Amino acid sequence: MFLNALDQREVGETCGRVVYCLNRALLYEDGQYRVEAPVRFFHDLSSVPRVPVIYLMWGDKAHRGGVLHDYCYRKGARVWDKVAEKWIENPSRSFADMMFKRANKASGYGAFVYVGMWTGVRIGGGSSYHAMVVDDCFTLDVVY
Repeated sequence: MFLNALDQREVGETCGRVVYCLNRALLYEDGQYRVEAPVRFFHDLSSVPRVPVIYLMWGDKAHRGGVLHDYCYRKGARVWDKVAEKWIENPSRSFADMMFKRANKASGYGAFVYVGMWTGVRIGGGSSYHAMVVDDCFTLDVVY
């Protein structure tokens, strides 16, 4: 489960999407894993395509899960495996997608949402995986 609220600010836009920066680390922990998306982490929440039916079903949901997923997709991300007592450095894409599903389920979303969103990242997330480093900022078209 997430251990704190999402504390972020809008910093601008890229390709028509709002970009946010964390004011406080976002913490997630369950029975096996602990993840901390750091302060000043730039992200765009959950990137659901703006296709009307798809956005109606899955858009504007799972914001904290989206931040966790963005973090796990970046080079330099680290996840603490509490069972194995070791860091998972640069989690694989399938691991990052699994964490997204796991976090959204733990947040109380039903299977329609967490499985649907997981399916979306499995189908469309490949080009974003390791495209950025944890400390990278987005190139902004509009700066607030």
